[in-house]
Amino acid sequence: MKPLWHGFLFFLAFFALLVARVLWSGYSDLKTARECAEQGLYDTALHFYSKAGRAYVPIIGAHKPARLELKALCEKAEDRDKSLRCFRHLRSAILSTRWLFTPDASMLEEANEQIATLTEDEMPKEKHMELLRRDFSPNPFLALLAVLLFFVWIFFAIRAFYGGITKDGEILVKKMAKNLFISLVFVVLWLLALRYA
Repeated sequence: MKPLWHGFLFFLAFFALLVARVLWSGYSDLKTARECAEQGLYDTALHFYSKAGRAYVPIIGAHKPARLELKALCEKAEDRDKSLRCFRHLRSAILSTRWLFTPDASMLEEANEQIATLTEDEMPKEKHMELLRRDFSPNPFLALLAVLLFFVWIFFAIRAFYGGITKDGEILVKKMAKNLFISLVFVVLWLLALRYA
């Protein structure tokens, strides 16, 4: 049981490092964006606000203030092209963090509305809104299921080899075969979930 416990601790440590990295990167980009905005470096500020807006960590991430400040920057834009580019960055930042739901969905709808309004001379607003709202992303629940099935498959594959061989090098054929069969079942389920996601 010790190897499983060690694996779990390793996973927690890896996850904590990943979250810390996203938080550090997000707040660093947000700080840079604010400095650029103060100095009037519009395009650079836009770039870093967009990066910070993608650094999604629920509740404590830099994404929320970055998106709010980016939206304010969009609303203050001097001309149509700057405003359009800004709202496209905002939309992109929100869409890049979709998972089981879309964070800041109301802000996304506002960005879509502004983009459609600003490009009305190229395409009717209603038609453009329909295109902007179209979602080609995979089913989030099937995608989550696919991720879970992947980890279960890996678990049983490791268990087959790790638990199927004794310290003396003896191969426990029945135990290994059982775990390999279960692993095979989960890899097939994983591939099916990927296919239909």
